[in-house]
Amino acid sequence: MHAATQQSSASRGHASRAKPEPAGASIRPNAGRRSPSPLHIRPGGNGKQVEPQDVTQVFRRFDTNGDGKIDRTELVGVLRQLDPAKWDDRNATLLLMSLDKNFDGFIDYTEFVEWVSGGGKEQTAFRSSSGMPENQEALCELEMKRREAALKGTKYELDKQKALAVHRLECLRSSEARRNAARSHYDLKKTQAEKASSIFMPMYERFRDESTNVSVPAKELLEHDVKELIESAEEHDGDMIYGQDGAEQTTSATAENLPIELLLCAKGMCMLFNVHPGTKANAEPDYWSTFFEAVLNPKLVVQMDQYVKENVTGVTATRLKDLCNDAHLVPDRVRVTTEKMGRTGNFIFVMCLWLHFLAMYNKAGVKKLWDEVSHAEVEMKREEVICTTKDDEHKEVRHQISRLENHLKAGVAA
Repeated sequence: MHAATQQSSASRGHASRAKPEPAGASIRPNAGRRSPSPLHIRPGGNGKQVEPQDVTQVFRRFDTNGDGKIDRTELVGVLRQLDPAKWDDRNATLLLMSLDKNFDGFIDYTEFVEWVSGGGKEQTAFRSSSGMPENQEALCELEMKRREAALKGTKYELDKQKALAVHRLECLRSSEARRNAARSHYDLKKTQAEKASSIFMPMYERFRDESTNVSVPAKELLEHDVKELIESAEEHDGDMIYGQDGAEQTTSATAENLPIELLLCAKGMCMLFNVHPGTKANAEPDYWSTFFEAVLNPKLVVQMDQYVKENVTGVTATRLKDLCNDAHLVPDRVRVTTEKMGRTGNFIFVMCLWLHFLAMYNKAGVKKLWDEVSHAEVEMKREEVICTTKDDEHKEVRHQISRLENHLKAGVAA
């Protein structure tokens, strides 16, 4: 290492008597000197300033691995880019030896600044080749160009952000229109569904109220009460059917002598529970016997309450509607007919209410309407989320515009 120092000293001595030698020839190492801040370049001793960031940028250009120091490979790599003819391996090595004042084989930032701030020809050439300003006038010119470039870039970015703001405002307005349309569509569907629900809800609530304390009567009890109802009828007033020819019949409860209100209720229950009566030649289907055998059971009221209303579609819905349009199945008329049957009559009346409730529910199309309400609500919420996102994006670009405008004003003022 001492030999290397002597060689460097010898090279400097030779440079004073002949033409300049490579890198190390004009360097005067001074281990005790530290660069002031701001840095000073003294070509000719006139004390011109160079901003610290200019030196820092050059240092970072050499320090390719970012470890805070420059090794021989990094130094040679950049010097050859600046002047490949001049900075060969020998001259780059001599420069490294001249700058490396603590002899650790690296050039740290302090060593680099100290050398660059010197007034030798090598430093002047280096500053020129690396793009650093040579004097105060060059520095001012450089800063002016930087400021103009920054203002130009800010103006360009500001114009771009304003154009973006116009686009995002259009997107926001379009999103708001879709959101408002989705809200209106949801409100319309909800109003339609609520109106449709109002058609059957009174009948449904009446059914629920009447069925609260109603239990399914035993078959024997129901047969007994129906028999007594038939026997108590003194004349045919259009509400009772005793036979097709009007002749007096026995008092057993059959399709021929059963009050028509009870017969229609039994027919409706068989249809809804998908039970088909057997038929005889030249005879009407016996819905009453089929109801007794296949539908009537202790859990019937529970089954009615849990019945899937949406299952009433197609032919069954049409038949049920026609059945409920029959004047003999009007709930109030059924109530009058069955009031003499006591608790058994209450059960028949509840069945009548249930049939009317299902007919009205199907006619109103409530299930479909409320499904449409659900879909409309999902769409409305989706548009609300999109609209909120568009609003946030527009606010963000407006914030960027405000920031750039303030930055541009500050730059113009400076």
